[in-house]
Amino acid sequence: MTISSLQERLGDSAIGNNPILCLIAGIIFIHEQDYNEALKHTTARGTMDLYTTLGAQSMKVCKAMVLESENLKFKIDELDAKLHGSHLMPN
Repeated sequence: MTISSLQERLGDSAIGNNPILCLIAGIIFIHEQDYNEALKHTTARGTMDLYTTLGAQSMKVCKAMVLESENLKFKIDELDAKLHGSHLMPN
């Protein structure tokens, strides 16, 4: 999709207010270093709320992954201790 096609879609009253489209447009305009155009599409149409929601969901997923990783590490350490402890004990 070209920039002109994107701007045409953003100007379309039927789809131009779609927050996902605005978010994608903001990302594309930032990549193109057109910061004024990026801000125009990401602040005025509630897209910042979408950013916040996506960020919060990402943080929840990351936190869950970290907790799961720590839990697995604890279980591995526990198993290692049991295995090493059983080798040290005489029969």
